[in-house]
Order: sequence, then C-alpha cells, then structure tokens
Amino acid sequence: DTQRCGWGDADVRSRPASQVHRCGATFALNGVQDRARHVPHTWGEPVPPSLLEPPFPLILAVDVLLYTPAYPALIRSLQALLEPRGGVKPRLLMNWERRFKGADDAFFDELAAAGLECFHLGSRVFDISATASRL
Repeated sequence: DTQRCGWGDADVRSRPASQVHRCGATFALNGVQDRARHVPHTWGEPVPPSLLEPPFPLILAVDVLLYTPAYPALIRSLQALLEPRGGVKPRLLMNWERRFKGADDAFFDELAAAGLECFHLGSRVFDISATASRL
C-alpha cells in the first residue's frame, strides 16, 4: 500500500510545497491516505530499507521513461524494488506512452539484460518483474 514518486531528495527540497504534496492529494482523492505514503527516492541510488519492508506486491508507475540517459539508474532501482522477498514477488505495472522512436526498444533491451522481464498487456500497459532466474 505504499505509493512512491520519482522525486529525489534534492528535487523535493527545490519544489514548491504545492507540488511536493501532489502525492498526498492523490492518496486522499483515491481514499488510500491511511494506507499509502510518499517516500522520495532518486533512481540508481541505494533503495532505503523503508521502501522494501514490508514486502509489497505491486508498484504502479505512469510516464516514468522520458529521459533515455536515466534508464540505467531507473533499472538499478527497479532491480532492487522488484527483488523477491518475504515470499512476495513484486510486479511493476507501468503505463507509458512512447514519445521517442526507438527509445522504448533500448529500455526493454536493458530490462532483459538486467534480469527483468516485461510483458506488454496492451493499451501501453507493461507488467515488469524479476525473471525466474532471479527467484
């Protein structure tokens, strides 16, 4: 029941309070404010233990793949977040509208090389998890 935003600590400090609290407003609008929290994380940095425990089964992400140079850092974070733990094999459901030709191919190739598998569920929705060899 934890939602996360991709803003890093420095990003959060530099943003106006109204933008920083978007996650809280989203939680309230969806009636999950008592079960969700925002934990800042910068892609590629070590994942704080607070993001990993208790194990969570599902991560939802929307429009996170805008900058091709950030793919390796994002994939390092996904490897940590999608690592099976406590009997739970987390999955990432991601909605992504392709904006740059060829950019999606590079991302999905890098996912596979990192031991993550991706299934296109249709309508620009992808299901990403650790491959069986990582279990």
